[in-house]
Amino acid sequence: MVGDLNFAVRYPFTSAAKELLRSEGLEAATDEIIEMAVQRIIDAINGKIRKSIYANDEEKKKDLLAYAVARVILGYLRNSYLTNKFAINESKKIRSFLDDENDEVVNTVANELGISSLDRNGQMVVKLPIFLRFTPRSPHYQLTNRKIREGFVAITKNEKKRMVEEAVRKHIAKTPLVKDPPEKIVLAAKRLLAELPKVEVKRVAQLEGSHPPCIAELIDSVKRHQNIPHIARFYLAVYFIGIGLSDDDIVSFFSNLPDFNEKITRYQVEHARKKRYAVPSCATVIGYGLCRANCGISNPLNWHKRAKEVVL
Repeated sequence: MVGDLNFAVRYPFTSAAKELLRSEGLEAATDEIIEMAVQRIIDAINGKIRKSIYANDEEKKKDLLAYAVARVILGYLRNSYLTNKFAINESKKIRSFLDDENDEVVNTVANELGISSLDRNGQMVVKLPIFLRFTPRSPHYQLTNRKIREGFVAITKNEKKRMVEEAVRKHIAKTPLVKDPPEKIVLAAKRLLAELPKVEVKRVAQLEGSHPPCIAELIDSVKRHQNIPHIARFYLAVYFIGIGLSDDDIVSFFSNLPDFNEKITRYQVEHARKKRYAVPSCATVIGYGLCRANCGISNPLNWHKRAKEVVL
């Protein structure tokens, strides 16, 4: 299974895939494959998960090489927005594959990423450091909601797949720097940038003085096009509503996120405003795992009262 081309093309980050790529090399990247790589990145920008249907093994090899070329292009561009978009899209594709696999394949892929699990009395468990490293920051994965014994945390099969998805995202997001790629890669990278839609300047309210540390860190993450958990997005949204930002400004700011969907974001922001959700207290923020300092305030809105609009 591990040495199978079908396995490699579905999971192009594995050692089996790398072994096949090693035998090919970038020299095998034809104009067709480079175009496939560019399209793979464009699909990621648009949030389109494309599951290819192959007529033969040759097409599978081309798709596998296109993944490698896409990472070379991203490594050359060093554009965090594009890299994070690509990482999220690829990780979601991997998850969709895992949902159709048997336990043996899931375990093989997980082990490749350092997510090994054990069976203890009919319960799947992973070591605590592994759990902390590869689980999303959300209340569902808070340790207070977990069974922990002797350094191991109990998880379900679906949670293990979610950990693999997160591990894949982190792996791809750490695309290595590429300084001097072949000229045809450079040309493809320039063409990709030229085809990107022009994005308007993002606006968001900034308080006089500074934001609370927890908010400031989340804003910085979004500005750097990094993915943040849903609970953090909710927290930011109600905070921005609380300090007087318009729905348009909030949605525009969230468009910095790699997996941004305007329709869904606008609905959620409008829903939060309509329901008049209160900004979470500091105690609740601590429960979210988002607190970053002992500010001595009971609610983030107490940090300061007046806001002004600035261009970030």
